[in-house]
Amino acid sequence: MFLCPTPAAAAGFWKDLMGIVDRGVYMNRSIASQVALQHRCWLETYESRRPVAMQAGTMRIGNGGANDGYVTPDYYVYAQFLTYGLRP
Repeated sequence: MFLCPTPAAAAGFWKDLMGIVDRGVYMNRSIASQVALQHRCWLETYESRRPVAMQAGTMRIGNGGANDGYVTPDYYVYAQFLTYGLRP
C-alpha cells in the first residue's frame, strides 16, 4: 500500500490513479509507483500498519508514530481488496 505524507497528497494520489484508470489504462505497480513519486508517497509493506485516525477526509495509517502516512478511504479499500481478495 502506498502511503502519502499529507492528507492533500493522499487525495491527489487517488485522484490521479483514478484519472489514469478512467482513460482505460490497466493499473499496475509500476504506474502506481510513478504516480506515488509525484505526490511524495512511498510503498509501505509492513502488515502491522493499520488505520489509527481520520484527518481531513483521509485515514492515517501506521502505529500512531512519526512514520505514519495517509490514504483516502477509497484507496484503502481498493488496496485491501487487491491484497486479500474476497475472503469467505
